Amino acid sequence: SLQAAGSFDVDAEGQPSGSLTLRATNWREMIAIARSSGQLPAPLADRLEDALGLLAGLSGRPEMLDVPLRFALGQTWLGPVPLGPAPNFRLR
Repeated sequence: SLQAAGSFDVDAEGQPSGSLTLRATNWREMIAIARSSGQLPAPLADRLEDALGLLAGLSGRPEMLDVPLRFALGQTWLGPVPLGPAPNFRLR
């Protein structure tokens, strides 16, 4: 399962600011499905599984992944690490 909780505001330009926590249960199965369907190349899937495994291990529940995301300055952040542009929520 994949769940999200949190809140953020969206400015007039469609840029979010705030935070959201994603919880993925059995997240390794999600990666396996993406890999086997060809949507995620195997080398990238391996690296992603290793990195997310470290994050999941910090919680003491390796089958569950809690990822806090912060939206600020037009970017999506995982702690102090920028992940890339924040999604745009502008209605067209």
